[in-house]
Amino acid sequence: MLLYIIRHGEPDYVTDTLTETGIIQAQLLSERLSSVKFDRIFSSPLGRAKQTAMPTCVKQNIDFEVLPWLSESLAFDAMSAEIDGKKEWWFSIQNTKFRTTEGAQKYATAKTESFCDSTASSYDSLLSELGYEKDGCGYKIKNNKYNRVAFFCHGGISNVLLSYALMIPFNIFCASFLIPYTGVAVLDFALTDDKFTAPKCLMFSDLSHLYNTRLKNIYNNSFDI
Repeated sequence: MLLYIIRHGEPDYVTDTLTETGIIQAQLLSERLSSVKFDRIFSSPLGRAKQTAMPTCVKQNIDFEVLPWLSESLAFDAMSAEIDGKKEWWFSIQNTKFRTTEGAQKYATAKTESFCDSTASSYDSLLSELGYEKDGCGYKIKNNKYNRVAFFCHGGISNVLLSYALMIPFNIFCASFLIPYTGVAVLDFALTDDKFTAPKCLMFSDLSHLYNTRLKNIYNNSFDI
């Protein structure tokens, strides 16, 4: 099974919708994903994530399923802090503050740790439904019914999911990895002879769908990587 974890397009956070640029991003993303053929698509309950998922769902004639625990509102509540008098993600502080040589897990608050744990539990429960039962550092493959599954969600929640899935300390992941708007990450739960698997990251923050003249003009070539 391939699991796609996708951040929403450029948002208007006040209205919880996509900007004009975000709408274009979502459309280009749907074209890039048109050959993927998802078995199931899940979305955060927030408007900007659902609006990003919709063009892909329309192209593939599949409805998205809402997962409340993918909400960025829950993540921000658990992972925000006062920074220079303004409420911000705690990992928005200069990233070197959260790098450690020990490689140990580090959270800003107990609330952040609790949220990460509860999200990991929800993630593993869904994987069990999809046929992958958590067992130690990996998963027992109960069935291989689904080939491709997608999450349309947010930057903060993607940090939680990917750091957990790849067993990278949360603070290190937040300090070292950037998840841009409509960035696509792909985890491979490879089918093995012993029916035991652990996800490998095949792709991270892929933006190949944005490599076109129209978006280059909007972004002033800022994503030519």
